[in-house]
Amino acid sequence: MSGKKTPARKSSTAGNGGGAPAAGANIDQCDLLIDVDLEGVRLPRLARLKLNDLLKVELAAEGQFPTVVCVDAEGEIVGSLSAFLNLVQLIRCLRAGVKYQVFVTQLRPGGCRVLGGRVAT
Repeated sequence: MSGKKTPARKSSTAGNGGGAPAAGANIDQCDLLIDVDLEGVRLPRLARLKLNDLLKVELAAEGQFPTVVCVDAEGEIVGSLSAFLNLVQLIRCLRAGVKYQVFVTQLRPGGCRVLGGRVAT
């Protein structure tokens, strides 16, 4: 071997202890993807929708349980978001004031699919 030393190279993990961040560290719990079929669709409102229409996602109080609804440009409820993986977290974020919106990606008789997420502020 020669007597030359190879200069030390900085690694991409320098300064962070050399490992991956701990689970949950620096993760935005409200950065949620919404990709789901609407439930309880109101047919008169559905009839007015077109592909790519924007819907606001809002929290509504229906009885003692919170309900997440999608509202059209006229402020009318089109349907609700239910039975998807991050629904509980979505409710927490809506209660904290985080805004969400979705776009209509599929239309069919009696229903529609939406896709969206957090509104950039």
